[in-house]
Amino acid sequence: MFKEIILAAEGNDNDNAALPFVAGLADQLKLPLAVLSVASDAQAVDARRKQLEAMLNQHALKDAKIEIIEGADPAATLVEILGRRAGALCCMATHARAPAGEAVFGSVSAEVVRAGVAPVVLFGPGFSAQSAPKTENLLVCMDSSPLSEAILPTAAAIAKGGGARICLVEMVQSHPGVRAASEPVLETANVRRQAEKLASEYGINADWEALHGNTPGDAIADFARHLPSAMIALTTHGRTGLSRLIAGSVAQRVIRSADCPVLVLRPDS
Repeated sequence: MFKEIILAAEGNDNDNAALPFVAGLADQLKLPLAVLSVASDAQAVDARRKQLEAMLNQHALKDAKIEIIEGADPAATLVEILGRRAGALCCMATHARAPAGEAVFGSVSAEVVRAGVAPVVLFGPGFSAQSAPKTENLLVCMDSSPLSEAILPTAAAIAKGGGARICLVEMVQSHPGVRAASEPVLETANVRRQAEKLASEYGINADWEALHGNTPGDAIADFARHLPSAMIALTTHGRTGLSRLIAGSVAQRVIRSADCPVLVLRPDS
């Protein structure tokens, strides 16, 4: 499914913190790694190349390929490039400039996610640079909608390619009119069904869990902290840009709160 890992980078400290994990993921999936950057003009290209070369040298990554493209609009340029490179898994460090909205993620990452041209692994403001450079546990967020199911092929590709375990999680609410003894069965019915789908269609045995809490995004991020070397995976519809889409939503809380990478997929319409 995947043909390459692309780190969309500016050469800053956030990119430097994410790079070991991105390189580890490329090694885990046995894929080439390209560090792609958009610079405004020829002079900026030269400066950016020096930044990226220094960053790669710092982590002893001699096989990673540097690609710098001139472009006045970084988001549009990245979307155009990713649209031509089928099979790319894009990785991006995100920004935390404001308490809510698009600025939390940066307009570039917001536009790349919205475009839906590739799955995007986001390294949010809570990402820990101490994260192990290998994904051992893939925490896949589900609900009862077909939209959430669209993440399964991507999750399966990462799990099979890199040997990661999958745990399906769904946020649930108590049902006052249902007997307590029946609630666990009802709560896990959907994730158990999706686990059965992973087993039958992809040959993957997955665990599942029903999570409770008043703030689902925080509950998901907290659950991920108890899993060694985790990555969270979720889908988004992305129709109106990332800021409007997830401002105040579960996805925003996950990306802001998680100390691990978050894989975001906007399925085809």
